[in-house]
Amino acid sequence: MNLKIAQEILGTLQISGKPCNCRKGLAGIRPGQWEGALSWLRRSGLALYWWSRIRSGQAEGSVPETIRGRFDDDRRENGARLSAMTEEFQTLLNLFKDAGVPYAVLKGFALTPEYCPDPALRNQYDFDFLVDAGSVPRIDNALRQAAFIQKPPRSNSDPIEYFHSQRRPVVPKKLDGLFLAGLHRTVEIHTRLWELNAEKIRFALPDDSLSRAVLKTWNGMAFFSLAPEEALVLQVLHIFRHILNNQCRLSHLFELAIFLNQHAGENPIWPAFQAVVQKNNRLMGASGIVFSLAAGLFKAPVPGLVRAFTVDRLTRASAFWVHRYGIHSALTNFAASKSSLYLHSLFVDSKKDWQEIRQRRLFPIQRPATVARASSRSIASRLTAQSTQFAHVVRRSWFHGVAALKYVWGLPEWQRGSKSRVRVMNSNGAAGVAPALEVASGD
Repeated sequence: MNLKIAQEILGTLQISGKPCNCRKGLAGIRPGQWEGALSWLRRSGLALYWWSRIRSGQAEGSVPETIRGRFDDDRRENGARLSAMTEEFQTLLNLFKDAGVPYAVLKGFALTPEYCPDPALRNQYDFDFLVDAGSVPRIDNALRQAAFIQKPPRSNSDPIEYFHSQRRPVVPKKLDGLFLAGLHRTVEIHTRLWELNAEKIRFALPDDSLSRAVLKTWNGMAFFSLAPEEALVLQVLHIFRHILNNQCRLSHLFELAIFLNQHAGENPIWPAFQAVVQKNNRLMGASGIVFSLAAGLFKAPVPGLVRAFTVDRLTRASAFWVHRYGIHSALTNFAASKSSLYLHSLFVDSKKDWQEIRQRRLFPIQRPATVARASSRSIASRLTAQSTQFAHVVRRSWFHGVAALKYVWGLPEWQRGSKSRVRVMNSNGAAGVAPALEVASGD
């Protein structure tokens, strides 16, 4: 994807400031470049958000007719998917109620309307629930009775995942299938807001979030979700974790930008949010990084109170990472390099843990998915599947090899740029800090 085109597209999605001239921003995209732009928008999760903005600005004529038709197809398919997921969501809510299991919905429908005014524009692939660890056996039994099947856990730090026996997980072979109603959707059961084992980063978080869950309504359905300040903490950690794992879609930052804009002035959430994060230097650092990216990419205003204990208190190393790597990496959904490792190193306590993470991320050793060997498949089909799998393994091996070399090659620049080497967890926020971006005030 041409990064200049990506920046032009993001210009049409800016949250604050002067309204962007959509037609002017799209004028430089040549007909042959639209296919790449469409693919990039789909991967970033911004496709329907962007298409809605273009339609509201009556700028559809700037998009080739064939591409317009595919955006409209995505919109219709996602509408059907939303209807199916809404029905299943209500079924799950009834299941939790009947089982007598206290819960809080995480992300998904709980993001409406603060982060996502219209869920029909959002890519959603699973249902996330927070429960007490002691309630896991009860909800497990209830899900199994309702014909849900537990997926084999990849590690003991992952949430417990289920899928319905009649809707087995299917990964789309092409980007055209990202919005299909029949696409995979899982139920994820979480017992905590952050898993330590995967990232080796310790965040001091509330352990009694369910006691402060609030009742929320959407589309006639009532359900419990996290208290607003803890829901924001979860969004910060969700985005931060995906950045570290090179899997953060731009739509996550766009939704955060919407939230920041809606709460730009004085709001009760900010003192409550400050109370959660102010005693936790790591969490302040993660919040400052994520807010800086949302502000820099989508011109979201960050309220002065929030900026003072997040963005303005970034260490020099964290601010340098945002400036030098963060914005550029975001334009590729953090998937084109391993520069997130530089950031990860600032948050890990143990040298041993860091060496383990770096080795795992630089040279991931993962057994490829096995080609199905159903007897009904022809020899030609099996050979085609095997060749496709082999080509995928070769591509990923090449990517990891090149990205690892770039990471090593870039280490001297990173070390010079962050020469203070002040770690977020050890910094008191008073010395060795630098603002990450020119962030607009919401006051």
